[in-house]
Formats: sequence, C-alpha cells, structure tokens
Amino acid sequence: MTRIKKLLIGFIAVLALVDCVAVGALVAYMVFAGLMMEKAITDHENSYSYQPVQTDVSASYQPVPTDVSAIEADADIKLPPSAREIYSYLSGFRYVDTLVRFSMKAEELDQFLAVSLCDQPLAPISPASEPKLEGNPTWWVPFKAKMLEECYGKNEHSHQHILVDQTDSNIYIIYVSDSTY
Repeated sequence: MTRIKKLLIGFIAVLALVDCVAVGALVAYMVFAGLMMEKAITDHENSYSYQPVQTDVSASYQPVPTDVSAIEADADIKLPPSAREIYSYLSGFRYVDTLVRFSMKAEELDQFLAVSLCDQPLAPISPASEPKLEGNPTWWVPFKAKMLEECYGKNEHSHQHILVDQTDSNIYIIYVSDSTY
C-alpha cells in the first residue's frame, strides 16, 4: 500500500473513533439529562400536599387546563365555592372545545347559572338523549343520571351547553360543554 493510502486509512480510523466517542458522550448526556428531568418532575410533584385538578390529555396545541382560573376562562363559567371533583378536557387550536365536569352543593346552582351563558331556564331532559359518545372522556357520563336538566347560551365567541345531574338532591353533578367560534 502506498504511504498516502495508509495515512488516509489511519485518518479515517481516527475520525471514526472520535465520532464514536462523541456519539457515546451525547447518548450519556441525554440519559443523564432525562434522569435529572424525571427527578425534577418527581420532586415537584412531591412538594405539594393537595390533589391536582384531574385532566385528560388532549390532542391539541393548547395545554390542558390544570388550574381553576384557566378552566373557568376556557369554559366561560365561574366555579362555585363548593366545586369538587373537577375534571376538564380541552381540544382544538383555533376553535376550542372545552368539557368540564364537577360536583357542587345544590343550593349554589342558581348563583352558578346566573354567571353562566345560559339565557333560558333549566329544562328537564331524558338522560338517554345524551348518549355515550366515542372519544368523550370516561368521566363524561350525563347519560347515567336519573334526573337531568339542561340549558343553553352563547355570547360573541362561544356556545355553551350545561347539563345538571340532580340524582342526589344535595350534591349536583354539573357538565359544561363550551365551544368557541
């Protein structure tokens, strides 16, 4: 072999070795960074003593709401003081669809509806008229109600549909569907 070929082969071997070391270092860094991120997330989750708002992962570019003010803004509602078991789902990008479910004390219903978009009184409906739809979150179950009422409303940018499960006369389950346009 000529001297130039030997030098060229040696140079290629050195480049391959340097490339392998660089790739190995990159992989090691990525693993380390992933472990540190996982530890940071775990530390963050463990630093709170309250239960986070339950949300479903949405196939959208907008983050799923995890705090009450974001849920209220997205659904055009004001949650009552007794609101518990709050669930939310958000989908869309330009036009956003929001589903919210929560339980509340029955005596706060009138106050809740007064600040909603509903522009008509509640009207009784058959729970069967709210069928289980493919793709809805597992917690969206108004069809299971024994006594269900609804109202509708809209403003300049949203349509709102509210369902009130009155099966328990003391604690109502509220379902809010809000769509922007």
